[in-house]
Amino acid sequence: MTETAKKKRGMPSSFTILLALLAIVAVVTVIVSGTSGGAVTAARLSDFCTAPVKGFADALPVCLFVMILGGFLGMMTETGALDNGIAVLVQKLKGNEIMLIPVLMFIFSLGGTTYVCARRPFPSTPCSPPP
Repeated sequence: MTETAKKKRGMPSSFTILLALLAIVAVVTVIVSGTSGGAVTAARLSDFCTAPVKGFADALPVCLFVMILGGFLGMMTETGALDNGIAVLVQKLKGNEIMLIPVLMFIFSLGGTTYVCARRPFPSTPCSPPP
């Protein structure tokens, strides 16, 4: 008796999931446009094919920020600077390591806030310049 090894299916990649969601939304727009009487425009094949490119172009600043931040953190981890910096902070706070949490939260929130304000978000947000 020979047993055939069954290939285990893993979790689909994030690109596969996004492509499936894009296809589902395109089909839903076709269905809704047929029942709404023209209030919704149905997605064409060209819309389906160009949606990832247009989406990436619209989110380019965020994509570049994530890539640069990932490269920075990868470089800091590879050189050991991040681990060494946290170790020095823990040594300086000996006995008060719990204070490290609010300090790091403040530093990361400051970085996130300055990035969002620098992007010039919607006019209704407080950190955008006056019109």
